[in-house]
Amino acid sequence: LVNAGGNRVALVVDEIKGKLDVVMKNLGPHLRSVHGVAGGTVMGNGRVVLILELIELLSTRSKLFGSAPAKTTLHAYRDGMDVPCLLYTSPSPR
Repeated sequence: LVNAGGNRVALVVDEIKGKLDVVMKNLGPHLRSVHGVAGGTVMGNGRVVLILELIELLSTRSKLFGSAPAKTTLHAYRDGMDVPCLLYTSPSPR
């Protein structure tokens, strides 16, 4: 469960690989306006991975579809696009 803008949202994921610290790079001027993508990083094996901004994704979804409950699914792998993603979350206050 995630609290986003006063709303509680449940996320269903296929797998959690773990937690890691990465150096995030911005997407440059051509992709700067892509909502919900914070940037990208290059993994140790050379693979480029997108970093998703959870709060922005949820905010964009509610602006587009309103506050009605909806099932939203990211089908990056299932649609034949091999786009690995990391989920960025801000550190929680203690």
